[in-house]
Amino acid sequence: MLEVVKSRNQELLWLHLGAKAHLSSSVTIENSKMAYRVLLLTIGLIFAPLGVAQAQQPGSADYNRVLIPAHGGGDTRRAPMTWGAFAASPNEWSGWATGAESEDSARSAAIENCLSRGGVDCVVEFTFANSCAAVATSSRRSFSAYGEGLAAVRIKALQGCGDGCEILREGCTD
Repeated sequence: MLEVVKSRNQELLWLHLGAKAHLSSSVTIENSKMAYRVLLLTIGLIFAPLGVAQAQQPGSADYNRVLIPAHGGGDTRRAPMTWGAFAASPNEWSGWATGAESEDSARSAAIENCLSRGGVDCVVEFTFANSCAAVATSSRRSFSAYGEGLAAVRIKALQGCGDGCEILREGCTD
């Protein structure tokens, strides 16, 4: 136990570690502060090897470490990624692809679909993976949305496009 007793600008430090140890009354405040710091440092060195409050602290080796369960339990495996893409051309034709095994194959399929429908210089506007997408359009504007659930994505696309818009393309990759 640690007691600090104030007496005429001096402090007496009592350490109770079984028997009382007394620092003389001539110890100045600065010396008692130094003794207190040494005591705290000693306590810190005693408890440091126990790992108290060291894990995941900024600057520690474990700060950015993430523990992932081993495979086999079923909790770390994910469904295979399936991709989709939307491509458009300056002459207002578009192409669509879903269910591709890679982003590149989805891009290629969307461009091929756009070109086969009469598009010229088709460019991929967006890609999406393991989700749904919709494109809403009117004579003045268009808006695309993607995310979970086709109904929610349709609503987002129509709201983003505004009045007079209709769904041009929609679908999910799964």
